[in-house]
This record gives sequence, C-alpha cells and structure tokens, in this order.
Amino acid sequence: MSDEESGTEEQSGDVGEAEEPAASGPDAPEAEEPATSGPASGTTETGLAGAGSGAAATTATETAGAATTAAETAGAPAAETAASGAAAGTPVPTGPKPIAPKPNRPGGPTGRPAAKGRPVPKSIGKGGPPPAKAGPATATSGKAGPGAAAAASGKSGPATANRPKTPSPAAARPAPKPTAKPAPKPGAKPAAKTGTATGEADAPSRQRDARERRAREIERRKAAEAAAERARRRRQTYTYGVIGAVIVLVAVLFVMFHGSGTAAPKSAPTSVAVSPVPTSTVQVQGTPGPVGSEGIPVPNGQTLAAPSSDVTGQTIDGIQCQANMSINYHIHAHLTIFDGTTPQQIPLGIGIPGYAGSVQQTSEGPYAGGGTCLYWLHTHAPDGILHIESPTTTIYTLGQFFDVWGEPLSSTQVGPDKGTVVAFFNGQEVTTTPIRNLPLTKHAQIQLDVIPAGSTGPLVAPENLTNWNGL
Repeated sequence: MSDEESGTEEQSGDVGEAEEPAASGPDAPEAEEPATSGPASGTTETGLAGAGSGAAATTATETAGAATTAAETAGAPAAETAASGAAAGTPVPTGPKPIAPKPNRPGGPTGRPAAKGRPVPKSIGKGGPPPAKAGPATATSGKAGPGAAAAASGKSGPATANRPKTPSPAAARPAPKPTAKPAPKPGAKPAAKTGTATGEADAPSRQRDARERRAREIERRKAAEAAAERARRRRQTYTYGVIGAVIVLVAVLFVMFHGSGTAAPKSAPTSVAVSPVPTSTVQVQGTPGPVGSEGIPVPNGQTLAAPSSDVTGQTIDGIQCQANMSINYHIHAHLTIFDGTTPQQIPLGIGIPGYAGSVQQTSEGPYAGGGTCLYWLHTHAPDGILHIESPTTTIYTLGQFFDVWGEPLSSTQVGPDKGTVVAFFNGQEVTTTPIRNLPLTKHAQIQLDVIPAGSTGPLVAPENLTNWNGL
C-alpha cells in the first residue's frame, strides 16, 4: 500500500474520534496549497480529519448552510449535491471542483502564478487540520473533512481561504466571431426588404409594378389581336380578289362565246297597219340587179352606208354578239331602199365585227363568212337579205336592225338619206305603224322609198321576191 493510501485510512479513523470540527480563524494554521492539481474535472481541495460525533451531530440546518456556501462557491449543481447528501445523513464532498492551473506554467485561470507544491504529511495532528488532499480519493471517500465542517459553520476554512475563484464555463468560452456578410455580386438585384415597416413602404411600389405589368400585357394582347385582324383582312381581300377575278374571267368568256347574258328582247307585234297602194299614185318599176352570192339579185346602185366601226361586240337592244352561236331560231327577211328612184345597196358585214378578214370572193360576188362574233341580226352579202339567227324564238324589228347597223331610222330619215319616207310591207303601204316597229318575220319584204324634200315623187312600186333560193 502506498503512503497516500495509508494516510487516507488514518484520516478516516481519526474522523470517527473527533468530537468537534476544527476551529477556524486567526489561530488556525494556515492551509497549504496542494503541490499538484487534480484531474481536469476540478476536484475540490479537502483536508481529511477526524470529525467524530461532532460532525455526525451537525444539524440539517448547518448542513444546508454548508451546501448553500458550497453552491455559492461551486455553482448550483454542487449545492444540490451537498444539500441532498446532508438531508440523507451521508457526508458528501461540499467543495466545488475547480479547474486547477497546470503546474510549471505561468498564469492560471486567475492570471496569478501557480504555487509550488509541498509534501503532504502522513498523519494529522491535533493542532489543526492538514491541507486537503487533492485527487479522486477525497471525492471517492464520501467523508466530510474540515472544509465541509467549516462550510457548515458558515466560516471560511483554510481549504477555501486562499483558493482562487474558478471562472464559469460561460465566462471561459470565447465570444463568437462576427460573421462577415459576403459582398453582393455586380449586377445582382438587391435583396427585398423585410419587416412590417418595409413592406408597408414597398406596397405602393409593388402596386405600381403590378399596374405596369397589366398595362404591358394589355398592350401585347391588343397588338396580337391587331396583327391577327390585319392577317385576316389580307386573307379575306386575297380570297375576294381571287373570286372576283374568276367571276370576271367567266363573264368575259361567256360574253365572247354566248354574248353578254342580257335577256333577249321581247317579241314585237306581227300585225302591221297597211293599205293597198292607190292606183292614182305615180309608180315606177325598179330594175333588178344581178344575182349575188346567195342567189338573190343585188341592186344596181351604191352602198347606202358601211357598217359602223363603233359596233364591236357589245350588246345592242338586248341583241348579243356571240362567237359560237346557239341557233334555235333561224329565219330571213328582205329589205330594199330607194333614194328617190335610185336603188341603194345594203352592205355585207352588218352585225359581223371584224368581217373584213373573212370576206370570200365568189363568182356571184363577195360573201362575209364571219368575224370575231355574230350578232343575232346580220348580213352576209349586199343583196338585202337579213339573217335572223337567235337562241330563242323572238320577233325582232327593223329598228333593232338599224341599231346594229349603227344608222338612224325614222319617218324622215333612212341612214344618211333624208326626206319623206314611204314604207311598204309585203306589197302594201304602211299607214299607222311606225317604221321602226315593222316586224322581221319569216320572208317579210320591206321597202323604203325616201322622197327628197320638195319633191312629189314618183314612188317606186314595191318589189316582190318570189325566189328565196332556199333561204
């Protein structure tokens, strides 16, 4: 057994023999500081001495006072331990477990140099308690030494008189270093401010931003709608343009091949007011000319008037000009004109625009076969035969024929010839029927005698064509 262990046992035995706690005060020997420090957990410096019956007879109140004194020195956990041990009648270590300064190093927790160690005596004399032995043995023995008795009596014992105060863990802990905030990156948006006051201050700004966003969205939507409307109108215009072009093309083609589409004129009355030619009227007989290309005599005279160059294919009096005629009604009539007593020729090519390039020279005379189109009323030879070729059965009039010719017709004028006009229809003199209304019926024979102004006649007796040569 080591010297320390034997000393400990002797101290335990002496405690049982002690009658009263060691006195404290100026007469008490001064406690020596331990040569070495305890473990890192901070074992208190306690001297072991015989306590005897005086320690056992210490009241609970004195023990609690010692626990309170220990709590003031070591903190709340040590005080609670001392109080609970005293209440149970078990001696407990009352001193705090200070963190002793490390030996041979200048300065400790208090900043003072550590005391050099001294040898600990093996036995305890009667003159006073020896200094408490540091180390785990004191804590393990569970016996209260003079330090505990002194704590119970409210006096400072030698164990605590010169002991430096141990700083609390909170005081020894270094203060945390302030964390530096990173500098914002260039171009980064500042962080939004928080807090009630900041939020209230930013509320108008947020509302303004929201209004601006809504306004921009409305503008974008309006621009998109306007672009869509423009595109729709372009498509509509293009579609209508294509449809219109197709309609125009169809109309042009129809006019070229079938006329302008104007409805055919209504049929004229076939009745004519006539009266026999009086025998008292001086009459002369006309002289028939040579037979023409259609087998009909051609008058020995001049051409009354050439076809009008203004007639180029337009619809006239409802009569159309067609390149490919649909003939459902085809008849012929005959017209004779005298200027005084001189016969006049009815030219070929009336109602045939562009006929000049299609005139054929036959042994009987010229014949106009066709042109760019054919009106429903036209002539092929200068023999006075009027061709009525129509898609419908319609009675046309002499006035319509003159309109296609492009020459005037009235009771005082026939083409360029002016005077009093006497008309004959099928060998009889016309009385009240206007000349323009004379109907162009099948094989109708119409004769117009123009008596110059200031002349009284004679009249040319009406001709009677008996051979139509199959027409």
